[in-house]
Amino acid sequence: MRHNTSKEIINIDFDSISSELNNKKVIALFDEQSLSYKILGPEFIGRLVGRTKKQCYSLSKKVDSLTILSNEFLTHKIPVEDIKVFAEVV
Repeated sequence: MRHNTSKEIINIDFDSISSELNNKKVIALFDEQSLSYKILGPEFIGRLVGRTKKQCYSLSKKVDSLTILSNEFLTHKIPVEDIKVFAEVV
């Protein structure tokens, strides 16, 4: 897999994706500068089991982190800022 080395901002709609992929097997590829990359490695595969939203401004809420269950039955709360690519594993 070839990685793009430029610092490119990718806007992922985590609100719709997380509700669509809830309780499904997913893969998350992390940004090389993130803490999740340093702790979990370049990618993480698990089952999406939850999301945490935070209040932005006055009315809108946005997804702050995703909770992914690993094969060892440990949950990992991953900030969405650390995620570069997020998709379902088929």
